[in-house]
Amino acid sequence: MIFLPKIISDFMVKLIVYCFVLSIVIANTASAQNRKLSGTITDGKNNPVPFAAITLKHQLIGTNSNEYGSFDFYFPDSLNDSIVISSLGFTTQAISPDKISSPLNIRLKKNEIALPEVVIHAYTPEDYIRMAMRNVKRNYPAKPFQSQAYYREQLIENNILINQCEGIFKTYYPNYQDTVKNQHQLLLYRKADSKQITFMREEAERRKEKKIRKEKREGRDTTGTENTDAVRIAFGGPESVLNLDIIREREPFLDTLQLRKFHYELAGTSALQGKELLVISFASLKTVDHLKPVGKIYLDPQSFAISSVEYKAEFEIPVLIRPLLFLYGLDADNLFFEKQLQYHELDGVWYPKDFKASGTGSITKKHWFKSNEHSDFAIEQLFFVNKMQTEKIAPIPEVKRFISKNKFEGQVHNDEGIKWEEMNKVNN
Repeated sequence: MIFLPKIISDFMVKLIVYCFVLSIVIANTASAQNRKLSGTITDGKNNPVPFAAITLKHQLIGTNSNEYGSFDFYFPDSLNDSIVISSLGFTTQAISPDKISSPLNIRLKKNEIALPEVVIHAYTPEDYIRMAMRNVKRNYPAKPFQSQAYYREQLIENNILINQCEGIFKTYYPNYQDTVKNQHQLLLYRKADSKQITFMREEAERRKEKKIRKEKREGRDTTGTENTDAVRIAFGGPESVLNLDIIREREPFLDTLQLRKFHYELAGTSALQGKELLVISFASLKTVDHLKPVGKIYLDPQSFAISSVEYKAEFEIPVLIRPLLFLYGLDADNLFFEKQLQYHELDGVWYPKDFKASGTGSITKKHWFKSNEHSDFAIEQLFFVNKMQTEKIAPIPEVKRFISKNKFEGQVHNDEGIKWEEMNKVNN
């Protein structure tokens, strides 16, 4: 990162990326939406249900509740479809058009399902995963499709919001089951006022002043500004998030060649969209790529489709790197990240739906003659698919394709004329 000594900046960027970058996939809404429905979603104990899905029954158009269970949902005024509220582990509720009123306060009930014993134990957990991988072509899109998406990224240092940005993306998926890269177009973008990271701030200011003096001596015009997108670039941005789902970038715990590195157990049942799901818990037996993931896989035992994955992983700093950190008085610990991936079934095909990733960690700079500097970092990325289109789609022109390493501001191509006021998004 640009605030660290130059000699180790590249390393620390890679370290932070490894520890904090996560990926997730959100998508968004229709251009013809003109009716707004607001409400809250809670459980039986009146606790908010965060990131619950609010969708139409027969179309993949919807939004998600925020961390506090509240939501705004924009949908066609001439609605002739039920609204469905669902969340993993809860009983799905459907509301008919004639009963829709705003505000809409929904209380979801915990879902208690007991699959027949013979179904649960028909295979070992490893067998279920192998069957899921064999049935990818049957369960997930085989033809190109397109989504409109909402993306949010937040960076927090010492409980202070340093940076937040939001975007609406149109994404063209050429072939979801291949390694061909997705194509993204940024339709809308906005960000909150950014603050400076305090970690090693004095050293960063000294290096900036040195750079300004050098540029002046060389006769170059300089503004003395910093690259405020450096953190975003280090954490990967939305393009890397889109490429980290279970189909395009298979996680080690879903790789049939690496199953022996993990311990799996059948861990009961859950539900999503009214479907009975088998829960498989897993934990790494040893460090895999410097990570020790622990989590759950939610699988439809009828089709062997993986409908959801959630896991937490601790990053272990490589032994060869620790002396380098010590040499420069740096200490990094408590490096964790969490990732949740959820898919939406429509006409027997499972499409990407909700992706949420968050990472946390601590970095300390030790000094001999003054107080040590310490920062607790947290980053969160959301990418929730709220509209999917399978007909009348086309590749995104190359001149409009989003490139993560470039700044957001210069890449907005709102050729659909959409506005933030009519977009489904996660409330701040």
